[in-house]
Amino acid sequence: MDIVGPFERGSHDCHFAITLVDYFSKWPEVAFAPHVTTDTVTSFLTTVFAREGNPCSIVTDNGSKFCSTAFSEFLKERGIKYIHTSVHHPQANGAAERFNRVLKECIQAAETHHKPWKQEGCDELEPSQTGVNDTGRT
Repeated sequence: MDIVGPFERGSHDCHFAITLVDYFSKWPEVAFAPHVTTDTVTSFLTTVFAREGNPCSIVTDNGSKFCSTAFSEFLKERGIKYIHTSVHHPQANGAAERFNRVLKECIQAAETHHKPWKQEGCDELEPSQTGVNDTGRT
C-alpha cells in the first residue's frame, strides 16, 4: 500500500492516489483524494475489505498516515499483520511501487493528450486487473 502525489494538475478532488496491490494476484486498487489523512486511508481500506475480505498482512512505508495509532488500531481490530518497510528502501514494497510507476505514466500520457487523467488513470487499471500474472514459480 502506498500514497502517490500530490499531482500538480489534479482537479480539486484528486491531488493524491491511494494505491493497494495484492501481492499474490497483483490486483491493484486505487482511490483518488483531495488530501490524505489516516481517516481517508482507513475509509478506502474498509471499502476494499468489504468487497475482497481482510488480508493476512499489509506492507507500507513509514508515512505518517500509516504510522498513526489509529491506523495500527484499525488493522489490529481486523487481525491484519502490519509490516513497515525499512526507511529509504522502497523496493521492499515493490508491487505497490511498480504499480505507482504505471499509474504515473498513465496520468502523464493523459495530460499530454489533454484527457481527464482521473478517468484515464482508472481506465488503465483494466489491463492490470484482467491480465494473467506469472510469478515464474510453480
